Amino acid sequence: ITFETGLKTSYQQYSSNSDYYVNYNDYQITDSLRTNHFNYIENINAAYIQASKTFFKELVLKVGARAEHTYMNGTQQTPTDTSFLINRVDLFPYIYLSRSIFRLKDFELRAYAIYRKTINRPDYNMLNPSINFVDQFMYEAGNPSLKPQFTDNIEFNVSFNDFPVFAVGQNYTNDIFSEVIYTDHNNSDIIVRTYDNLGKSKETYFRGMIGIPPGGAYLFALGTQYNLNEYDGYYQGEPLQYTRGSWRFFTFHMLRLFGNTKLTMSGFMMTKGQMGFLELENFGSLNFGLRQSFLDDRLQIAVNARDVLKTMLV
Repeated sequence: ITFETGLKTSYQQYSSNSDYYVNYNDYQITDSLRTNHFNYIENINAAYIQASKTFFKELVLKVGARAEHTYMNGTQQTPTDTSFLINRVDLFPYIYLSRSIFRLKDFELRAYAIYRKTINRPDYNMLNPSINFVDQFMYEAGNPSLKPQFTDNIEFNVSFNDFPVFAVGQNYTNDIFSEVIYTDHNNSDIIVRTYDNLGKSKETYFRGMIGIPPGGAYLFALGTQYNLNEYDGYYQGEPLQYTRGSWRFFTFHMLRLFGNTKLTMSGFMMTKGQMGFLELENFGSLNFGLRQSFLDDRLQIAVNARDVLKTMLV
């Protein structure tokens, strides 16, 4: 049995002073509604431990857990006191089984069965309740009661060099947060753009890929992914429930012309795309690149052309 443990910490601190003035009879008067001063500290500490063991020379079992301590402290006194503090500890277990299913010289395919739990934290702008006026009919404000978003993932995949060439799985996400637009409680003619937790979702996905692995003069990969999203939540007190599927197609090609000169092409196309709770029209992109290396790869020159068909439209 092999044990492994580790620690990680990240710390950031920043402050902002934004002063706004209004000209009145050749005098500058402080705009007390928009002027704001704040300080923000974020400290995230994590510790993990895992154990792995190989059975029957091929089957690898790995079990572990990660504990994360989140400390977010926002302090604002101008124009109003909107200070908040988040101090919490979360546990994230994970487990996976893997086994080699095909091996030829340096080429190996491995199968994985995985369970893991992850977190997506709101940032300071989402949490800070300070008001920012967009125009006379709309203002923006954060939501200090916004909860982090947790996802449980179950997946089976077949991978080459830790890159999945086939995968099927499900994501169970709770406390989904998204940008929302509500009506102001005090004035129905004014709307507020903020963030809120809208509910939960189940995402079922399938991903497949075929191609020629790297090593020769030419390689390519062609793949597709299908996502089926099922949402269950509330928006402004009303039920928000729907099911929607979308496809994504992608490809990559690399041709070694001569020496260290490489020509690349990559592209994707998304049908019935989705970004959060926004529905997108069909769109995609096709890109080309030419790369040349010199001095044993210590110097590289690259020329890239993106979206050459001008199809990156939403």
